[in-house]
Amino acid sequence: MKIQGTIESISDIKRVTEKFSKREMVIVTDDLYPQTLMTEWPNESASIPEKYSAGDVVELSINIRGRKWESPSGEVKYFTSLNGWAVSLVANGGQMNAPAPKAQGNIERRFEDDAINSMTEDDDLPF
Repeated sequence: MKIQGTIESISDIKRVTEKFSKREMVIVTDDLYPQTLMTEWPNESASIPEKYSAGDVVELSINIRGRKWESPSGEVKYFTSLNGWAVSLVANGGQMNAPAPKAQGNIERRFEDDAINSMTEDDDLPF
């Protein structure tokens, strides 16, 4: 799966166990409703984000991973993670143009205008 967004932060590599290390990269998508997503870069892939920095617009290749965990007391929890395995630069953070205005405001204004234009003085709806 691929996702595109602007890098918000990249952590240092963290050694979790003797055999497992990871790096985390947070990106913010540029969708109509932007999402802040934390991706994990486990083991050998942890070095991949090194050449990127906050503000870069990137496309990430990820795998979605999920697992079930049961506590000693019997409580069950489910976890989902986004594991990155490749990155490509879309735009350098220092060379980005100002972002285009989001369509959301235009859509809301159009609906407001339509609602106002369709109102009449004898409209007795309570809302």
